[in-house]
Amino acid sequence: MGPRVGVMAANAEPWRKDPPTTPLLTKYSASSSTPNHTSGLGCAVASFLFATWNTRRRIQLRTVAAVVQDAPRPLLWWPSLVAFVVGRTLLLGSTLGNVQCSIDGVYAFLPASLALLDAASPALVSESETLSYYKEASEAPPHTPSNDEYPKIRASSIQNGGPATRGSVARYVMLALAWGFLARQTLVLMTRPVGTICPSYHGLDKLIPAGQMLMLVLDTLMIVQVVRMQRFVGSESRAGSGSTSTSTSTTWVSLSIMFLSSAIILTAVSIGLYPAHRLFNWPPGVEKLILRDLVCESAVTAAVLIAAISLLSSTHPATIASITGAVGIVSHYVKQVKDERGVIFTTTPTGWWQARYISVLAISFSFFLVRSENGLPTSPHHRNPASAWARKRWLTLCYVGFLIVWLACLPANSSGNTVAMVSSVVHQAQKASKLWMQNAARSRSLQEAVDEYKQRYGIPPPPHFDKWYDFAVERESPVIDSFDQIHNDLLPFWGIPPALLRQQTTHLLEQTRLGIGGFRIKDHAVTLSHITPGTHFWMMEGFRAMVEPFLAWLPDMDLAFNIDDECRVVVPFGEMQRLTDLALEARKRVSLHGQDANNSSSFSTALKPPWGDSYLADGYKDAHAKDDISPAFSTRSPRHSIFDLFIAPTCPPSSPARTSRWWSDREGLPSGRGIVTDPDAAVDLCQRPDIARMHGFLLDPGAFGVARTLHPIFSQGRIPGFADILVPSPWNFMAKVDIDDGADRPWAAKTNSVFWRGGSTDGVNRHADWPGFLRTRFVWLAGLASRRATDNVQANPAINVSFVGNFKKCDRPYCLAQTVAFYGSPKVESPPKGIDFQEHWVHRHLVDLDGAGFSGRFIPFLKSQSLVYRASLFRTWYDERVHAWQHYIPLDVSLAADLWGLVKLLVGAGTGTGTSTSDAAGRTERRGYDDGDGSYKLSSAGEKIALNGRDWARKALRKDDMQVYFFRLLLEWARLIDDRREELGFEM
Repeated sequence: MGPRVGVMAANAEPWRKDPPTTPLLTKYSASSSTPNHTSGLGCAVASFLFATWNTRRRIQLRTVAAVVQDAPRPLLWWPSLVAFVVGRTLLLGSTLGNVQCSIDGVYAFLPASLALLDAASPALVSESETLSYYKEASEAPPHTPSNDEYPKIRASSIQNGGPATRGSVARYVMLALAWGFLARQTLVLMTRPVGTICPSYHGLDKLIPAGQMLMLVLDTLMIVQVVRMQRFVGSESRAGSGSTSTSTSTTWVSLSIMFLSSAIILTAVSIGLYPAHRLFNWPPGVEKLILRDLVCESAVTAAVLIAAISLLSSTHPATIASITGAVGIVSHYVKQVKDERGVIFTTTPTGWWQARYISVLAISFSFFLVRSENGLPTSPHHRNPASAWARKRWLTLCYVGFLIVWLACLPANSSGNTVAMVSSVVHQAQKASKLWMQNAARSRSLQEAVDEYKQRYGIPPPPHFDKWYDFAVERESPVIDSFDQIHNDLLPFWGIPPALLRQQTTHLLEQTRLGIGGFRIKDHAVTLSHITPGTHFWMMEGFRAMVEPFLAWLPDMDLAFNIDDECRVVVPFGEMQRLTDLALEARKRVSLHGQDANNSSSFSTALKPPWGDSYLADGYKDAHAKDDISPAFSTRSPRHSIFDLFIAPTCPPSSPARTSRWWSDREGLPSGRGIVTDPDAAVDLCQRPDIARMHGFLLDPGAFGVARTLHPIFSQGRIPGFADILVPSPWNFMAKVDIDDGADRPWAAKTNSVFWRGGSTDGVNRHADWPGFLRTRFVWLAGLASRRATDNVQANPAINVSFVGNFKKCDRPYCLAQTVAFYGSPKVESPPKGIDFQEHWVHRHLVDLDGAGFSGRFIPFLKSQSLVYRASLFRTWYDERVHAWQHYIPLDVSLAADLWGLVKLLVGAGTGTGTSTSDAAGRTERRGYDDGDGSYKLSSAGEKIALNGRDWARKALRKDDMQVYFFRLLLEWARLIDDRREELGFEM
């Protein structure tokens, strides 16, 4: 539906995106999961506010009963108006629930619709004048005009819309149509879609636009009915010598009763379709936000209604619609340009300058519409020419002033020199990456490593740190000092007593239906729990293989591993702050002990209470197979979004996730529309509430059972806001997918194409949420770009993107919908087949996307000489050591940025000037990249980043590096669960 056309756009929050509305209709407010369920309630609130204001304002003049008794004609119009309002609101709810299927700027043609109806049947719009004319003619005595009176009669006929005004009418209609086209084009050019799909299988791609057109017709008819009511009551008052205040009171009270009736019907329909316990069952902490939006925007809508209806007596409705639309478009345009200031686009947005010029034309045409209004048969100019001309002069001055102010305040184009700005981002990111690598391995001896540890983390390193250091040096680890990921993951656990941590672990391992894998280290040997499902037992074998080289230095401990792809621990902000404060106090005591000579360098040999082992008994799994899931874990409600119920509570109270809602499925925040300069900020869900509708895990995950209190669960990946402890993945350690070096090709020998293959595995589609999944949006956008691309592969890298196999993780109707969307038919005998993994290396540009969890392809992709583009919400153990723009290209999860433009920038349309060679050891020599100032030519940056990623992955993401990380993590964890943890520390 595009941006809002109306005065409300100027009052919207700077980060918010709202659908359009018209001056006479309400905007919806609803919960993020059910936008179409409460649109009727929103209209009811607006109608009630409107009616209450007018009734209280007019009731002092006459009672409602008296008004109804004296105005029988408007009562006959109430049923039609009520039907129009109710039908229009229900259609609006359906449209907003499927906004990705809507057409931008349909309502910009409201002025043209009103003008066309006026031109086609002026009597329909101005019934009161017609009735008044016949009444006066029937009561007047017969009269034959003289020859001198004919010129006056003809002039009167021309002035009041006779046949001689057809040219004026045609001119106005053409201006209104031109204005509608310009306004719509402005909205289209300002849209930044994120690829949410409109499913054609259910006919929504046709039903929603048809509903929009029907809403436009209903708007026109409603406005016409209100105009007829106003003018009929006014003519009746003049004919009966009634006062102006009486006729005005009659109109307002009549409209108030009509809106109250509509509100009652809409409320009854909403509650009938969705019982109150579902309609008002909003997530805790979100109710106030929803009610605030509902009441505030309904109040604004009511104010717009009052202002618009008040102007109808002196201004043609087409003029009101065009003025409101012009103000809304310009306000939205200025706001969007302001919001996008600082966003670095890969190319200047397609419609940036076009939208600027077209919006100027829209303002100009709106001005001409005001000037040409007197050409319409029913223009108020004919009833009171002097007043109309004064009003027109006032509007003209306002328009000129508004145009001057707008042009003076309009921000300059924020895109600047695209190549220079992207080059600067790449150069700065590479400098920061090199600095991190230098600091990551600053220590050259054990003493230096101990000192660096104390300086970074404020406490002594854990016992057996010397053994870890020897292990890391022996395996040539490029990272010795920088393990902030481990520090941050474990910090809040310092706020929990060691005995409680051990009890929590035992409780987790006793759960047979929680998706937890059991892992016991005792007497330097590993025992795997048989509770682990057989389909995932290989993961536990992978963890055992990972720890075997350093088992001799680990104390006895039990570990609970998450075997699901999805993360498991999400703690509200207040509780996490409390634990963090306790943790910092505990670590201060460790620091004080570290200054004493009595601190111990050995773990405790006996813990009280000891580890429980009931879950290891034979038959335990079968005996407890039907036990209830632990009450410490929660599952999602299909009526509540995961973001509202679980993610938002983890954010600071002042963050956008806690203070506002993002309602649009079609567009994202401005920060996601350009290149990613800060990968961490790009996935900060507290600052990016728009991502709540753009990822399968947040929409409909395959498995979801989370602890709302801090529990020691080790996971392979997690999204921001979750508190799982990150560990290297057995998938990568056991090389479930890996690169065959013999199959890889040099950059110059690769096909200049963007490549992705995979399944729709990033969510389970049970609630029609699949159009917003990350993978479905990417494949859809790639298909659109491929159809727009030219045949020149050198200038436009080829796009080779497709799903493979049948769609399975979905209910049958949604599986069919996806099959139609991507394969063209609900029945496909031979869907695209999967490929040999080694075929990836044929292509220069490889895209890596989240699946149900983190992507296991990322490390193999980095090991190749292809350039990796990554769009991921999941964070992993290696994220602190793999750097955007140095080793890979980050993509925003919204996919609103122009990926294809970025590809062309980074490879110079396939004609990069850099060259590289590799020796037998795999070391790469690069020539021709330096621009002389330490930066690199952007046209050859793609190859350079690809080779940097390859070299670093083969140096820092090996199996040895996973073991180095895991060894250090388990030493830190062993200290945390030790009863004497505040006394433990390694000293030279």
